[in-house]
Amino acid sequence: MNLQAQDHIDLVNVYWRNSPLNQTPNGDGNRFNFDLFGADLKIPVELNKRNALIIGSEYLHSRFTSNSGRIVVSSLSLQLGYQHKWNDGFRSLFMVIPKISSHRLSNPLNTTFQMGGLVLNTKNRSDEFSWKFGLYYNEEFYGPLFVPLFGFDWKFRKSHRLRIIAPIDLEYVYTTSTKFKMRYGLRFIGVNASYQLQNNLYLDKADNNIWLFSDFYLTKNVVLHLKAGHSILRKYRIYTMGEKVTAKIGPSNINDDRPNTNPLFNEGWSFESRLTFRLGLTDRK
Repeated sequence: MNLQAQDHIDLVNVYWRNSPLNQTPNGDGNRFNFDLFGADLKIPVELNKRNALIIGSEYLHSRFTSNSGRIVVSSLSLQLGYQHKWNDGFRSLFMVIPKISSHRLSNPLNTTFQMGGLVLNTKNRSDEFSWKFGLYYNEEFYGPLFVPLFGFDWKFRKSHRLRIIAPIDLEYVYTTSTKFKMRYGLRFIGVNASYQLQNNLYLDKADNNIWLFSDFYLTKNVVLHLKAGHSILRKYRIYTMGEKVTAKIGPSNINDDRPNTNPLFNEGWSFESRLTFRLGLTDRK
């Protein structure tokens, strides 16, 4: 889910990410290949000048393969949002995000279900600068996850934009002014999630990457997004369902008594290709 302030809305995304030949911490020569397939849909419904609904869904399918076996997990979420514009300079987004997350999505709902939510406020200081602050929550298998959010959206020098929503998202983007429109830049994305596994286990996902990316506009609204990057503090660990934390606040675990197990694989490179149907905000006026 993209939390960045935007001058556009990505209505549909279909993408594939690959992180090949990742070494394992024990140095046994085993290599993990990580593939992520994703698709998401977002439908904004404007009720009036001050209120709008946002209805969306996201499906993620991750596959980890190695010489010793394979792990496959998936998640399916529903995104139900309401945005209210309090005045010309301040608006708030409220979102409820129910999700199922498991190695088999058809498993009983009481073993796969997670409830999440988001509040994100925007305070405009000018046409070029706005503050962002809020809170993200999700009921993970390891315990409650709270992520306080704070950042800004700053457009400068006409073609440059810096967007930050700490601690999970940072993007610097440059947009060309040539007839063949392109966007390229640098981005950091941090993701935390968890998945139910077989035998009363769960997978704890902490996936942080720095990316270089390019957007190629194939048509006015169809965009090919390509990026390459490297992980930072990436950890995929397996625990039993009884091994939990009191809470996770941002990147910090509170009362984490879980065993210090090795991650499935070490840091590595990743490559992603994405096809997007994008609607510029000016197109809606």
